[in-house]
Amino acid sequence: MANKNLCMGCMRELKEERICPNCGFSVSETQNPPFLSIGTVAGGRYLIGKVLQHNGEGATYIGYDLERNIIINIREFLPETLVSRAESSSEINILSDCEHAFSDCMQSFLELWRKLARMRGLSALICVIDIIEDNNTAYAIFEPLHECMALRDLLLETATGYIDWEFARQLFMPVLSTLGTLHSAGIIHRGISPNTLLLGKDGKLIITGFSIGQVRSTGGDLPVEIFSGYAPIEQYGFSGQQGPWTDIYAFAATLYRSLVGSTPIEATTRITNDKLMIPAKFAELIPAYVINGLIKALQIKPEDRTKNVEAMRNDFSASPIAAVQSGYSTFTTEGDTGEKKGETELIDVNLSDKKSNRKTAAIAFAVSAIICFAALGAVLYFVYIDRYGEPTTTQPSVLSGETTMITVVNFVGQSSDILYEAYYTTNYDIKVNFVFNPDVEQGIIVRQSVPAGSTFSSAQRLPITIDVSKGIEYIKLKLSDYVGKSYESVKTQLEASGLKINLNESSYKNDELAGTIALMTGGAISNNELTAKRGDMITVYVYIPTATEPETEPPETDDFGIVINDDPYEEDFYF
Repeated sequence: MANKNLCMGCMRELKEERICPNCGFSVSETQNPPFLSIGTVAGGRYLIGKVLQHNGEGATYIGYDLERNIIINIREFLPETLVSRAESSSEINILSDCEHAFSDCMQSFLELWRKLARMRGLSALICVIDIIEDNNTAYAIFEPLHECMALRDLLLETATGYIDWEFARQLFMPVLSTLGTLHSAGIIHRGISPNTLLLGKDGKLIITGFSIGQVRSTGGDLPVEIFSGYAPIEQYGFSGQQGPWTDIYAFAATLYRSLVGSTPIEATTRITNDKLMIPAKFAELIPAYVINGLIKALQIKPEDRTKNVEAMRNDFSASPIAAVQSGYSTFTTEGDTGEKKGETELIDVNLSDKKSNRKTAAIAFAVSAIICFAALGAVLYFVYIDRYGEPTTTQPSVLSGETTMITVVNFVGQSSDILYEAYYTTNYDIKVNFVFNPDVEQGIIVRQSVPAGSTFSSAQRLPITIDVSKGIEYIKLKLSDYVGKSYESVKTQLEASGLKINLNESSYKNDELAGTIALMTGGAISNNELTAKRGDMITVYVYIPTATEPETEPPETDDFGIVINDDPYEEDFYF
């Protein structure tokens, strides 16, 4: 290590660069309190780099194990509301009257990471290397995650924003098994979401983002980190104890996002308006037993929810018959007069014996009502026949085969969800194109092939192409693919990607590498990847030769040593 010059942004070895060609981190960058200064060594072994992530509990740094010579991640227990750190010190100071809270939270931190360390080797779990105490606080060291991709990013990179059940099953079921092991050890994550599930290089999901319970629930001593749409109601301080069912809800919400393409409604909103829907398009694609499993796991009240991982695993691998026997079902609102036609509402039809009794009574009442209305209808029909005779086939009737003219609606500006409503799927043959549009948010319709106001016959479905905005287009570049390449080839590739180029030929000199790329900056750079919006300016640094510029000839002078002026319009003045 003594001879290594490491980048504190990615811990890759530098040569003479001042800016890392891999991650864009500058050697001149600093890190201010309360975070540890760059270059600090914790426990006499672990070199501290830049902060990767932080919340009310602590901070995660990129790091380097000086003994094993490997890149690591370091989690520091750093509850900002309970401690302070001087600029010139690595040690933290506990604030007055916060000693008890700090001690409780630190013990929770140590207990959590010690349990995780004992589970080293689980394929869907981060691998804890070491746990130390230093600087009046504690640290957990685990294998780095810089080459992983968040599930959120994976979903955003798909053409549709969601994945099918078969792919989801392969990704999620191993995570569910690991979650069951965590629960058996007394660990409740409380933060399962597309941001904390990472996709490794082997194509498997890994559970990350562990924090103590005090930071994942309201009303505690630490600033709260709750993932909206994925956190159940009990994490917001409402009635209900937390337990395995808390993670069950978050897991199901994450699976829902992956299969449907939208974040579930926040739990606090569902209390007063529980209209969590699955569009009809997805209800046809997702197996019925999976939908029923989601219904059970996404119940608002903890006591109504799936209780443990084993039950959830059974739900997601059950046959349709088993799903029906579980007492849950889907209620399709297709043909309803409300605004949510063609969607599947997640509802529970058998939460308790009391509800079951109400259901039985309701069914009996409905059957009786149907019989009464049928009898009344028969009486009215015969009265009608007696007075007016049989209706003629010349009367307007849809059943008789008579057609009507339908006016094409203006889809532009509306949410693409409208395309899956029963009325439109019945009358239109819709083809959807997803297009990037920097001016229109994702999911909004921007163009239709048939103008609004046009008419067509109801006898056949109208073919129509709808363009839906994918929002801003982000271009991702792997920096190592460009560094060392010729400027002309890189220029062609960047311009083809829709990026603008600002050429810099003054910062880097090297005779052997002259004309090749030394560095690219612009947009956001992380882990050897540059992300920029289409149309953004990217600065490209190119190596130039080290040869000095040619000397210029001295100006011509007259006999008196005065420079001869070749410009007849410029006068010399003498005093």
